[in-house]
Amino acid sequence: MREVRAMSKGRAISKSRAMSEVRTTSEVRTTSKVCTTNKVCTTNKVCALLCVALFLPGLASAAAEPRLALPDFKELADKATESVVITMDPSLLNLASRFMDAGNAEDAAAIAVIKGLQGIYVRSFSFDRDDAYRPADVEAIRKQLADPGWKRVVETRSKKTHADVDIYLMTEGDKVRGLALIASEPRALTIVNVVGAIDLDKLRKLEGQFGVPKLDLDAAPTSAATPAPASPAASAASGTKPP
Repeated sequence: MREVRAMSKGRAISKSRAMSEVRTTSEVRTTSKVCTTNKVCTTNKVCALLCVALFLPGLASAAAEPRLALPDFKELADKATESVVITMDPSLLNLASRFMDAGNAEDAAAIAVIKGLQGIYVRSFSFDRDDAYRPADVEAIRKQLADPGWKRVVETRSKKTHADVDIYLMTEGDKVRGLALIASEPRALTIVNVVGAIDLDKLRKLEGQFGVPKLDLDAAPTSAATPAPASPAASAASGTKPP
């Protein structure tokens, strides 16, 4: 009897040890699997963070657009004694070029510039009293020009006439994709946005056309740019009357 009990006890111990080894082996395998999974997850997270770090600057730059979101300025138009509102997309620019005389040297030069443009947008207002508009009226535009891609190339401030001029360019490599001008005086406000492939030397040919004022890109102007009257071609294409 004693021998049988001893053998039974020995078998129980062996079975207990075997089960312990199986549990240990199972735990080791489970732990190994968890560690492998954690390593994969960690690697994926690192890759995701690297992708974000690499592409985020590009996304920020791509967020800026050469065409500004201009407010309707209805309140300013109601206050203004004179206003010029020109909105010309590629189709209207093409239509306007048909009204121009290709035999005229100035018109021919303007037509050459138009071919590379995607839009010309002008908002110009004149008032019969000082401070008819508030700085907040153009704050939304200045915020857009603070985006990556835009760079201020001209900044003038006149203490005598209180005339301010800011000219911004959006560049892509060595190419200019957009231009923006904000010219403000106590009784006048002009905003110009030119969109498209811009040759600065040829762009001067548009001064006085389509309501685009004198830009003075070579030298900083001494006073705010005076809005040019809309040309007959621009008026015919946009359906507005020149002031």
